[in-house]
Amino acid sequence: MRRTLRTASALAFLVLALLASACAPSATATPTPAGPTDVPLTSVEVIRSTNMSQSYSDTLFTDFVKEKFKLDLRYTYYPSSTFQEKLSLSFSTNSYGDVLELVDSAIINRYSKDGFFQPLEGIIDSKLPNYRKAYSDEDWAFLLSSMSDAEGRLYALPVRMATGSTGSNIFFYRSAQFEKAGAKVPTTVEELYDGLMAIKTKINPNVTIPNQWGLANVYSGFDCAFRTQNVVWKDPDAGGQLVYGPITDKFRDLLIYMNKLYESGLLAKEFSTMSDEQFWSEYSAGNTYFCWRYPGFHNKKLNGLLTAAKIEPDWEYDLDNLLLSAYPDKGPLQQRYGTFYTATVAITDKLEADATALVLSYFDWSCTEEGQLFHEFGVEGETYEVAGDGIPSFIGKYSDATDTNKLGSYYGNLQDFGPFGYFLVENEAHANKFYPEYKESNAALKDFEYMDLFVPIPYRFSQAEETRQAELYVVVDSVSKEYQLSFIVGTKDPGSDADWNEYIGKMEKAGIDEYMQLLRDANARTVK
Repeated sequence: MRRTLRTASALAFLVLALLASACAPSATATPTPAGPTDVPLTSVEVIRSTNMSQSYSDTLFTDFVKEKFKLDLRYTYYPSSTFQEKLSLSFSTNSYGDVLELVDSAIINRYSKDGFFQPLEGIIDSKLPNYRKAYSDEDWAFLLSSMSDAEGRLYALPVRMATGSTGSNIFFYRSAQFEKAGAKVPTTVEELYDGLMAIKTKINPNVTIPNQWGLANVYSGFDCAFRTQNVVWKDPDAGGQLVYGPITDKFRDLLIYMNKLYESGLLAKEFSTMSDEQFWSEYSAGNTYFCWRYPGFHNKKLNGLLTAAKIEPDWEYDLDNLLLSAYPDKGPLQQRYGTFYTATVAITDKLEADATALVLSYFDWSCTEEGQLFHEFGVEGETYEVAGDGIPSFIGKYSDATDTNKLGSYYGNLQDFGPFGYFLVENEAHANKFYPEYKESNAALKDFEYMDLFVPIPYRFSQAEETRQAELYVVVDSVSKEYQLSFIVGTKDPGSDADWNEYIGKMEKAGIDEYMQLLRDANARTVK
């Protein structure tokens, strides 16, 4: 999930990024299997989401690992839509695997209480030195505070992303179309509304704002403009206090605006249920005029879609206008990424000691330059080649730069995920080459305040608190989403004090105050 699991959140989730080493290694090493030939294979059952399936090269990948490490990795892919349900069933029926890849750390910590996972914090320095080397001491301390359980035990290894491939999403526009309609390229949310309505009236009555991945993603970009989030977060306008975004006045302003977009016919009527195919078809048809994505996405994806549809490719961005504002006196927030993602690798209690040692050896090797190149590119001469600049590029069927797959990648699945999906450390040199727009946009946004959208909030719950907050979350989240949807489509009026107070009352009845107090107390314990 490079920026789709970033975009989505979420694939929105997942949405996940390749992972970064502490230095920027030369990318010329070619992995060479070197394991003894007379050692018997050790079978390891690995669970992973279908979103990260090795669609091109399962055999290429597993054969190499067999030869080098004598590990027979046997993958089972759970559909992303039912991943948590299938995972829960596997634990309840004792049918879970030996290793879980790219599972959220909160899920790992939840099941670790029942002894399903092996603790790792005591063996990092001795067994995973290359993984540890990818983090500064400060980043490592934050990782431990964010990812460990209530007793400070670490059960999962998060993926480490390259500094050269991260930064805020930005807005792209088909600027020429705004100007053709007599509108200015927008700098505020109201100017965006006015510009889209002008395009709707003068150029294209089918202008639309499509949405991918449901209710949570419909706010993307607008949340930065309104300086709020659809989750619990540390609000800079509240002194950095933990708040539940969807009950704040700023979020009410956002809902009023989203309702305005919906009622005017700009926001797609199917925004909460739209499929990936429906979403991208609107771009291919030329019915979309702004987009909130990652730097470089306009020319590597959006203009490609228009070119394929024989429409003039006119997507661009302006370095002086990368974000929209809802409050010009305060300005917008940009997104901020931590040094790692909460998608993790974990070893279950099913794996015997000797097999665990082999898996740890393989994990640590994956963090070396050789291992990074293998996981991101495969085998030199077969899946990639190294040009004069020393940076790998995919070749043959693996060179899928023009692939317009439904996830909306930069280059296609391989360039986003590598031939074998994400692993533990992203190659910094490759990231610097393929994401030069990040350097440019990050420099342009250096003075903007941050929204810590992808930085995990650390908590230290007691077991009773963990259970209670999980119970409260289910109810609170259900009530909030029900009202958010109603406010956007207009069955409830977000501008009506009566309707808004009804919502707040329902949230209080659902336990929002108790829920937030539990989170604040648990977070306070992590602060030294």
